[in-house]
Amino acid sequence: MGRKVLVGSMCLSMHNTQTNFKSKKYVPSGMRKKITGFSKDARRNLLKKLQSVDYEELNAQFWNAYFITLTYQYSLEDEDFYFSYKDLNKTKKDLKNFFDRLDYFFSKLGVDWFCFWKMEFFKKAPVPHFHLMLFVGPHSDINQRTLREVISLMWVDVITRGTGVSNELRSKMLSASTNVRYSPVDKYEILQIYISKEIGKEYQVNVEGYTGRFWGIANRKFFKVFYLQDRFLISEDTFYRLRRVFSRYLRKKGYRYRIRSYNGMSLYYLLNRNDFIRLINYFEGFSNEDTGS
Repeated sequence: MGRKVLVGSMCLSMHNTQTNFKSKKYVPSGMRKKITGFSKDARRNLLKKLQSVDYEELNAQFWNAYFITLTYQYSLEDEDFYFSYKDLNKTKKDLKNFFDRLDYFFSKLGVDWFCFWKMEFFKKAPVPHFHLMLFVGPHSDINQRTLREVISLMWVDVITRGTGVSNELRSKMLSASTNVRYSPVDKYEILQIYISKEIGKEYQVNVEGYTGRFWGIANRKFFKVFYLQDRFLISEDTFYRLRRVFSRYLRKKGYRYRIRSYNGMSLYYLLNRNDFIRLINYFEGFSNEDTGS
């Protein structure tokens, strides 16, 4: 029995090729259930999409990454807190309007972009916030400060439209409702930390009454340009040798980015896609090169 290996530019995943079709949880491809929470399958699909981005090519074309958080203002002590003006299921419309404005802003500058987003709820209140991983093409007029000002204005305009919010609260929201952090695409360690701690974390609060997706990709046409994914069918022996090598590598480097195995799958955040392929070829006997492992 073989094992299937999926290799992306930042991550390698290995899983059993056999599927348990008798499982009650199994849903054939193309069939959709009503989404009521952030499931393990949703998390797995999100991580697979993130690992399929060709970060090396993004770096070669001088793209940059920005980690963004979008929040709503609320107070547990005040019954008339701002989020009470909002319908819970209307937050997705806010996000869509935000991306429409962002696309208009970038299109005027002639800049390409795409973005991963994930919605989460606060533990103490059913108030959502969004974690974004934004990829932006090269442009001399865009930097972290400019982008933060633009994003803050866009987001506050979207969520306050038609609410009659005071100028004082709006001013506070401009400084408190968004957070933008810059990261060069070649800084894989920083990208891994953000993916594992923010976008890919397992814990998620599910709010009763909310239905809808918890993650997605904006401006997919440019995501598809940098979509990279290789698939290999390897022997059981190679599977276990690879897993042992990567586990030792992580311990040696002090990394703790391995995600817990579930549904027969193991995920590893690593650095160089070409090294993965060299190891596979060496262990399968396609190459006589000494890998040093």
